[in-house]
Amino acid sequence: MSNARSFAVTPPDMRLPWLIFAVTLLACVGALALSWRELQGSPMLWLVLALTIAAPALILVSLFRRKVVLDGDTLRIVAGINQARVPVASIKADDARIVDLDTSPDYRLGIKSFGTSMPSYHAGHFRQIGGAKVFALVTDKRRVLVLPERDGRLLMLSLAKPQALLDALQHPARRQ
Repeated sequence: MSNARSFAVTPPDMRLPWLIFAVTLLACVGALALSWRELQGSPMLWLVLALTIAAPALILVSLFRRKVVLDGDTLRIVAGINQARVPVASIKADDARIVDLDTSPDYRLGIKSFGTSMPSYHAGHFRQIGGAKVFALVTDKRRVLVLPERDGRLLMLSLAKPQALLDALQHPARRQ
């Protein structure tokens, strides 16, 4: 039986994401208030109410659901509404590096395929300009652990102590 080991994710700068949350909440409540009279007694009222609750809730889930866990031979990454389970054997730990995304153009995130992208927070599936797939949990662009996989995909993680995960991946005896 293996012990799961968690690695702390660097918390994002929440000023702009909170602003996005507040604007979304105000827009949803404003739309509900403006259409209240027309929607009373209509089944559409329930749809508008559900959207008024769901949209801001989805933003909160996307921002606060983040974790990186090494459990035996599997690295589990939870990034908002996205998850990835990666076998440790498929990670090329010797080619991993810690980079600054602002100064390393080869590792910049490209187009979001499915995920969340806000100022100071990027989570989910992305494609780089050259077409490479990326699964990202980036909360601080200055220190990002880039883990290449054997299939060509990259894992990009903002961790408080990225070297600790890298050591655990490179040295199986240190995983416990």
